[in-house]
Amino acid sequence: MPRQFGIGQLLILFAIFGVMFAVLKTINVHPIIYIDMSLFLCGIAIGQAVLFKGRRPRMASCIVGFILGLILGFGIFAIRMLFDKYFTGSYDPRNTDDFDFLFFALGFIILGGPFGYLVGCLIAGIFLRRERESDKANDDKDKSDDEMQ
Repeated sequence: MPRQFGIGQLLILFAIFGVMFAVLKTINVHPIIYIDMSLFLCGIAIGQAVLFKGRRPRMASCIVGFILGLILGFGIFAIRMLFDKYFTGSYDPRNTDDFDFLFFALGFIILGGPFGYLVGCLIAGIFLRRERESDKANDDKDKSDDEMQ
């Protein structure tokens, strides 16, 4: 994983966030889930760069995905209960709006590691693709410089 990011890589990551937010808006989820998904994606990217000094990104993605899955999965329920208790007066577990929380919480808890791996592969693929493009551009530039001399 690179320690510096080019503008192309950042634009691709912003596009991924835009698509993710559009999908979440389309399925009409609670705003807490937007935050959890964003933290999950950012956590995986940071974990790949920091854990194992960037040398084992797949394993780092799985480990960070599992840990973040547990934290964010249980965090969804905790935040939801606190929100209902302190802002609406009481928590009603029979609330029909809790299905999306249950779905995402169980998804984070059970599938945090595999989701982390998939997100890590996506992020690593973006960086690998952009790195190859920049290497090719640098090689072409070097060849044209050599021809001019």
